[in-house]
Amino acid sequence: GDGGVWKRVLVAGAAGAPVARKGKELSVHYTGRLEGAAAESEPFDDSRERGAPLKFVLGQLEVIRGWDEALGTMAVGERAMIRCSPEYAYGDEGHPPRIPPKATLVFDVELVACEEKQKEVYQMSGEEKTSAASAVKAEGLRQFAAGDWRAARRSFAEASRFCDVQSYTRNREDLGEMPAELRQIYGSSQLNASQCALRERDWTAAASYASRFLKFEEAPNAKALYRRGVARSHLGLVEEAAADLLAAARLDPKNKTIRSEYARVKALKAQQTKAQKGVFTSAFDKVDLFPDKPRSAAPSEVDNPYARLVFAAEPLGDAPPSAAADLGGEVVIRVYADACPRTARNFLALCTGERGLSKATGKRLHYQRCKVHRVVDDFCIQTGDVVCNDGSSGESIYGLAFDDEHFRVKHDRPGIVSMANRGPDTNNSQFFITTTDAPHCDGKFVAFALVVAGLDLVKRIANLKPVSQDDESPADFAVTIQSSGLLDPSDARARIDAAAVAAADDADPDDADPDDA
Repeated sequence: GDGGVWKRVLVAGAAGAPVARKGKELSVHYTGRLEGAAAESEPFDDSRERGAPLKFVLGQLEVIRGWDEALGTMAVGERAMIRCSPEYAYGDEGHPPRIPPKATLVFDVELVACEEKQKEVYQMSGEEKTSAASAVKAEGLRQFAAGDWRAARRSFAEASRFCDVQSYTRNREDLGEMPAELRQIYGSSQLNASQCALRERDWTAAASYASRFLKFEEAPNAKALYRRGVARSHLGLVEEAAADLLAAARLDPKNKTIRSEYARVKALKAQQTKAQKGVFTSAFDKVDLFPDKPRSAAPSEVDNPYARLVFAAEPLGDAPPSAAADLGGEVVIRVYADACPRTARNFLALCTGERGLSKATGKRLHYQRCKVHRVVDDFCIQTGDVVCNDGSSGESIYGLAFDDEHFRVKHDRPGIVSMANRGPDTNNSQFFITTTDAPHCDGKFVAFALVVAGLDLVKRIANLKPVSQDDESPADFAVTIQSSGLLDPSDARARIDAAAVAAADDADPDDADPDDA
């Protein structure tokens, strides 16, 4: 070819191993670095670190052009170094924030599997769904026993997906009642997922999965109430946590663990501050809300304000209108005004739009109607361009840009809200929300808030197919922030609870724990 793609085999595939072909579904492990980066340097992406291979169909433009060409020459078991010039990677624009413009990329790639593309769940018979769900759940139980919470929760999530609850709920006349074995697999997978989320300290996901189980079973369950109670207590929903734990204790009065946790939450409730009783509308100059300097202690789970973003989606082209409903809803965010006062002040003011029109650009400084202009599966969504609304610009309440406040808050869990930038000290209005932990963002982007309800919605948006490798806006839907604003604590608690209960059953799950091992 033209030399834009270069490949060097490190380990050959076994004799007679399947060879990748166009239209086949490949499973690939890879580590990606910028050309010239030291081998021990932090990669910009690493599937091995995530613990799950990337799956894609070869030749369908689901990956960069260089991969479609190079992987078409590999056999299962083969490991190779692949170098892709900018024309075969992300071109002149790059892939901010991880890949700069005109970057040459080097990948350490291993072809793990090459298979026929599997049936979609809706194409499966009831027996096929049960078989697939059982197999994946069994793998989740094995991973859980080994202490691999992340891998286990992925497996339980996949088992739940194969159960196809929504189809049985919506098409009961055609499909009949959900088979008993599928019901059992779905219920235990949700409980298992909740436990894994607790182990990973992903409180939002833990509460969400427990709520799904309770909604699905339509009956109280001590384990689900206990797990949701623990998660809610860490989300600052102390009253709701106490109610869950009291109900769990009444169902299982001899359980010492439940009684102990209930006592802890009762004590926490007694200490809970009343600092957020007022509605934060134009209170941004209050000394108690925005300290003069960032506090060095961990962000408070009680004293910080809440913001809300309401997303809506419209189908583009031939996308089914019914699917847009699953991409709309509310996301509730706890903003770390104590730890990141300057960054928080900017975000909250843009949520309310109280600063009016910009003197510099004439644009309204408000997140309302901002498009989600970037979706990256298993990483983030990005939005907040209040100027051009396409990801090319932005403006803060302090001017076109402002300095990095600090990097003490880490990207150590899903749901971290962080400022997008184009390099040091270039923060404006754009922000991104992670859907997994993202340590490669630490020290580069200012994290300042956490999603406490609606993370499943964020993940569904992130999973949308982008237009292309160069244009990462959603291809089939226009997703926008329909409205934004602030919440007082009581409204926040009500919305957090409602969002967890109503979380879509087919969202990317985040948790696990074997109740039927």
